[in-house]
Amino acid sequence: MMVKLTEQEREVWKDAYKLHETFYDMAGTEEDWKQFILNITLINNKYENSPKAKRLSFALLLALCNYFEEEQKIAQAKTQDAPEQLAMAEVIPWT
Repeated sequence: MMVKLTEQEREVWKDAYKLHETFYDMAGTEEDWKQFILNITLINNKYENSPKAKRLSFALLLALCNYFEEEQKIAQAKTQDAPEQLAMAEVIPWT
């Protein structure tokens, strides 16, 4: 038996997809995160009148938030682990 989603539930999935696509390659700046959280708030508030859609929205948006947080940690770790280029001083003090 196949259960069909309500239109609001379909809309939740669409909103989550759009959010993921919009912030897919964000740099992770403070402004990026502020915009991301603002979008999450707007999307979640959109479903105030439908408890089931709101729960789905909250769960999907929280999952996206966790995903992007993990992606930022991975990107930061790569940057921190990257080798540094060192240069020798032009004048060697003991010569």
